[in-house]
Amino acid sequence: MSVQINQYLMFGVKLPYQKGEGSYDKYEPYLDSAFDGIQHHNGLCVIDDGMNGEYTFIGRVLAKTKDGEHLDGPFDCSTEMSITDRDMLSALIETQFGIESPEIKLWFFTHYR
Repeated sequence: MSVQINQYLMFGVKLPYQKGEGSYDKYEPYLDSAFDGIQHHNGLCVIDDGMNGEYTFIGRVLAKTKDGEHLDGPFDCSTEMSITDRDMLSALIETQFGIESPEIKLWFFTHYR
C-alpha cells in the first residue's frame, strides 16, 4: 500500500472528522487531490482525513507541496488575513457547509492519504 503525503499552509477551520452518512457527498466536490495543484471549488478546499479519521480542514489553501515534498520556509506565521478577507472566507464556509461563525485560523499541517 502506498501513501501520498502533502503539506499545507491554509486559512480556515479544523473540524472533527465527519464520518457518516452524507459526509463524503457533502465534501466530495471540494476535496483536494494529492497529485494536482491546489483544488479550490467555489473558493474553498477540503482536506479530509479519511485515513486516520482525525480532522477535516475547510478553507483557502495558500501553499501546498507536491506528493512527498516539504514546504520550504521560513513562513511568517504571524500573517493575518485582512478583516474583509476573513469575513468573506467565514461567510463562504458558513453558507456552503452550514457552520455557524467559523473561527478562521492559519494552519500548517502534513496530510497523509
